[in-house]
Amino acid sequence: WMKMNLIFSNSKVNNILDEYTCALGLDISKNSTGVCLYQNGIMSLYKIHIESKYDTSNSMWEAEMKQEFKGYLTKLVKGKEFDLVVVENTINGVNAVTNKELTILNTVFDDLVIEGVCKVKKENLVRPTAVMWRKILKELAGNISASNVKELTEKLLLRLGYKFVIEHQDDTDKYKKDIGYYDICDSVGMLISYMYKKSSLYSKNEVVIEQSK
Repeated sequence: WMKMNLIFSNSKVNNILDEYTCALGLDISKNSTGVCLYQNGIMSLYKIHIESKYDTSNSMWEAEMKQEFKGYLTKLVKGKEFDLVVVENTINGVNAVTNKELTILNTVFDDLVIEGVCKVKKENLVRPTAVMWRKILKELAGNISASNVKELTEKLLLRLGYKFVIEHQDDTDKYKKDIGYYDICDSVGMLISYMYKKSSLYSKNEVVIEQSK
């Protein structure tokens, strides 16, 4: 629902993007999944929201929920051959039911690859934790302080001159929630971090040292 041609003002990031033709970042959750789809120089951003309220007493609720999410994701990835796909590895729901939901949804993309809906090489499908991809993003953008991880991602992307954040950082909390702002930021952050790590511009010896205050 949202596309941008002029994505970052940071030239290094744009040079990294130039090394890829098609890439995908997924910040999966039941309520609001952030999707960042990069293809041929255009970054498309989506929020996937599962509309149905499933009754967990129904023995088929997991399959029905998975099928709905799969339908949304299929429309975005069908026929594409990805250079890189990044899916955050996070199962940290507030209870056992939520953890089960996240586990189910995190395998949907794998199903689509196995079924031939889209393609990606095994070594180019990565599942980092949030700590891992934010560490790499800080290597790219430089260290910065923030009150929480969502704000940290926002500030790192802002430092890189990310157009979406520049346009929406001052929006109301309600509007940000409606558009899936922080989920989209996370999907972009994890994708950019691993595009960087797998690019020719990445230095394994690069270390960012936090300065003491």
